[in-house]
Amino acid sequence: MTHLAAVALAAAALGAPLPAAADSARPTNYRSEVTSIEPPNGGVSADVVGGDAFLRIEAAPGVTVEVPGYEGEPYVRIGADGTVEVNRNSPSYWVNEDRFGARAVPPEASVDADPAWLTVGADGTYGWHDHRIHWMSPDPPPVVESSSVSEIFEWVVPVSVDGDPVEIHGQLEWVPSIDPIPWLALSAVAVAVAFVRPLTALLVGAVAAIVVGVAQVAGSPLGPVDESMAWIPPSVALGLVVWAAFREHRHLTIGVGAVVVLAWAVSRFPALWMPSLPSSLPAGLERTATAVAAGVGLGGIVAAYRDLQKGAGG
Repeated sequence: MTHLAAVALAAAALGAPLPAAADSARPTNYRSEVTSIEPPNGGVSADVVGGDAFLRIEAAPGVTVEVPGYEGEPYVRIGADGTVEVNRNSPSYWVNEDRFGARAVPPEASVDADPAWLTVGADGTYGWHDHRIHWMSPDPPPVVESSSVSEIFEWVVPVSVDGDPVEIHGQLEWVPSIDPIPWLALSAVAVAVAFVRPLTALLVGAVAAIVVGVAQVAGSPLGPVDESMAWIPPSVALGLVVWAAFREHRHLTIGVGAVVVLAWAVSRFPALWMPSLPSSLPAGLERTATAVAAGVGLGGIVAAYRDLQKGAGG
C-alpha cells in the first residue's frame, strides 16, 4: 500500500460514503426510564436505551405485541413467533427516524393508508425514537436546575399485548453534567505518552475505541450498519497502526491513523462531562476510552509531524 492508500482509508472513516445511518444515541444530560407497566404484564418488557434516545420493547415468546402510532394507526407489530414488522405507511415510522422528529413524511404515508409491513427482525425486540419519552428541543426546559436532578415530565406509551391494552409508564429527568477535569487530565497524560511512543499508544487508543463502538452496537436498536461511525473509524485506525508496525517509513501512516482516532474521539468528546452515554459500557470505561483516544490521537499527530520533519531534514 502507498501513502495515498492510507489517506483513502482515513477518508473512508471520516466521511466518504457509507451505508446511510439513522439517528444514533449521543451523550446527553437527559435520562429517561421506564418506571412500570400497567397493568403488570409478563408478555412485554421495556427499557430506554442511550439515555433518552430509544424506547425498546421485547415480547415474550408466544405473545403478540402491537404498538400504535401517534394517531392510532398501525405502527409496529411483533408476532408470536418473534417476527418484528413496521408499517412504512405509518407517519410515525418516518417521524421516529429522527431524534427531533425532523424527518419528512412521504405523501403515501398517512393514518388512513393501508399498512405496508416491512419485516425488520425475528427476535421479538424493537426500539425506536419515541418522542413521548424525551424532550423535543435542543434547548433545555425551564424547569432545569444546573446543579441538581430535575424531573421534566412523566410519560405513557400505549401498546397492545395479545389484544389487551397495556401502558408503559416512565419518567424523563435532566441530570447535571459531571466534572470533566479528571478525564481531561487523563487525555493530557495520553498526549504525553503518544508523543514518546506513538505506535504503542495509538494501538491502545484504537482498541479502546473499538471496544466502545462494539458496545454501542450491542446495546443499540439500530444495528452495526446504522451505528457504523461508532466502530468503523477506530477499526480503520487499528488497521493503519498494525500496518505501520511493519513499515520502515511509517510516520505518515501513523499520522493518518492518529487523525482517525482523534476524529472519532472528538465526535464523542461530550461523553467526558455528560452523564448519559450511548454505549452499554459502564460510564467510567467509556469516558476512559474516549479520553485516551483523544489524547493519543493528538499526541500521535504531533509525534508523526515531528518525525516527518526530521526525515525531511535528514
